[in-house]
Amino acid sequence: MFVERLRKRRDELAAAQAMVVKDMHPDVARIMGNVQTLLLCELAEHLGFRDQQLREDLHGGFPIIGCVAHCGEFPSEDVPPLMTVESLMAVSKWAQHAVKGHMNKNVEHAAEVYSQSLHEAQVDGTLDGPYSRAEVDERFNGRWIPVPRFPLGQGKRIRAIDDASIYMQNATVGRSWKLVLESLDHLLVLVRTWLSAVSHDGKVEVVYADGSVKRGVLHATWKKEDVMKLLGRLLDLKGAYKQLASKPEHAFAAVVSMLNDE
Repeated sequence: MFVERLRKRRDELAAAQAMVVKDMHPDVARIMGNVQTLLLCELAEHLGFRDQQLREDLHGGFPIIGCVAHCGEFPSEDVPPLMTVESLMAVSKWAQHAVKGHMNKNVEHAAEVYSQSLHEAQVDGTLDGPYSRAEVDERFNGRWIPVPRFPLGQGKRIRAIDDASIYMQNATVGRSWKLVLESLDHLLVLVRTWLSAVSHDGKVEVVYADGSVKRGVLHATWKKEDVMKLLGRLLDLKGAYKQLASKPEHAFAAVVSMLNDE
């Protein structure tokens, strides 16, 4: 079985994975230390995922400001940054003074946002803190940019949202590729291809867009009627973007800020 092969390969990579984690920056290891990054890289290579930067980003943290490296998996699209990373320092003092007034405009559910953030720091490990402004000043020598966190109501649930636009962090991001997400149409085509690929005698034939054909035989442990019983399920990763570490050298531009009345 495929899952068993993955588990076996994970165990084979255990010693090498431990060395990789040992060499990680502590801020990266806090988030990525339990992730099988070497196995992920092997899977990406096996699938032909064309991103030469993936291994480095998994082990060193992903950039959150500045120009991101080219990803060959997606089509090219040149979008230069609106401002340089160095220019952020020009707004840092103003941003530090303005952020409290900005957050005071939306004090409802501020306690819930703070509670969620404490959970992230103390349980999930996706935040480091809490720190007072004086402590942040000391850590970054007064050169840091706040990311105000505000509440967003989603039904009965309050979701904490980070705004990296108001103080220009997002404006420093440039890219040379365009992210393309698959839609429901892609899923329907996949289902149709799956259902039509297997014949009554167990032979499998898949015709590609370029006219090429791949043929095979249904595995002996599968019956055609089982293959035809497709089930669908929607998965939502909890805090998906928080499951990847950012570059430690970009921490100065990612100081999550919120109100605390304690």
